[in-house]
Amino acid sequence: MATLAKEQVRVLFFNAGGDAIADERIWPGTATYVDLSPGELVRHAIACGSPALLLAHNHPSGLPQPSKADVEFTRRLVRLCKELQIRVHDHIIVSRNGSFSFRELGYM
Repeated sequence: MATLAKEQVRVLFFNAGGDAIADERIWPGTATYVDLSPGELVRHAIACGSPALLLAHNHPSGLPQPSKADVEFTRRLVRLCKELQIRVHDHIIVSRNGSFSFRELGYM
């Protein structure tokens, strides 16, 4: 994902035992943007019976720092998932110059 020319979102969905049950490449975007709503992602989790997920997307620019939109999206997703008892393990941004973990750096 780090070397792709367009942004892309991938989501790993887990079962209650912590086993990955789906790895989906979802919502390909442009060089700078992916149009995705938290509700769409949650619907995918519910459809595959997943009580937990890990979200990742790339930044083709090479800079792994989150945009304001990335931070807002993640906070909305975590709130929505919490209400529905779906655990968001992390949201990771990858780029050719490194990565950014929302959980590790206290954004979740």
